[in-house]
Amino acid sequence: MGPISIIISVVLSVLFVVTTVQAATTIGSNISTDGTISVTGLTTLGQASTTRISVFDTAYFGGTATSTFNSAGNLSVAGTLGVTGTSTLSSALTVSGLTSLGQASSTRFSVFDTAYFGGTATSTFSSAGVLTLAGNLVLTTASSTGLVSLDSIKVSSVGDTVADIQHGTCTVTIGSITASTTAMATCTATGVTTNHKVFVMPYITNNGIFMVSASSTANDTIQIAVHNVGYTGAVDPADNTWSWMAIR
Repeated sequence: MGPISIIISVVLSVLFVVTTVQAATTIGSNISTDGTISVTGLTTLGQASTTRISVFDTAYFGGTATSTFNSAGNLSVAGTLGVTGTSTLSSALTVSGLTSLGQASSTRFSVFDTAYFGGTATSTFSSAGVLTLAGNLVLTTASSTGLVSLDSIKVSSVGDTVADIQHGTCTVTIGSITASTTAMATCTATGVTTNHKVFVMPYITNNGIFMVSASSTANDTIQIAVHNVGYTGAVDPADNTWSWMAIR
């Protein structure tokens, strides 16, 4: 056998061995491999897998390649992110632009900055918990058994701030009042302080006796001034139950 024949025989033998070793990889209509396919340039995959696509760097989606998943797992969406069902996030979802959520959760909606509501985005919840309404606040039914508690309330832009409202009843014992004089009595009003403005609805059944004034002179106490106009001389009014209200 000549040298050329020997060389050709060796080359064919090597090719046969390589083909046998790499028999796990076949190329036909599809590419099937037991190993890893490495592509150095941009690649278009019609279907990577029916169950998974794995990218070691940024994965681009859409014709403009502006919606991406980077290697750190961050999702950047160029268009609208639509969620038709319920989505579960094990960590925080950060969105740099405005986002429309069809359903955030059936139990919770959490925003780290200001949350905007309505088409004009003028009704907001700030990060400090301040609610700003562009329109009207409508409560159809707050609760038949619950309690709405406010630290303060202001009606209209020129109104005074109301921080507390107390009300109740008390029995007023005046005692005998000399004709044409004024007597002082007290009404026990739990919750009232000297900072409250008090309003009293007197219940007087004696002729010639009138309430002159009422004020809060001490905590839990309303002082009442009652005058006897002197029609029938000295009068000892009946101990009746009066109603009161105090506003701070």
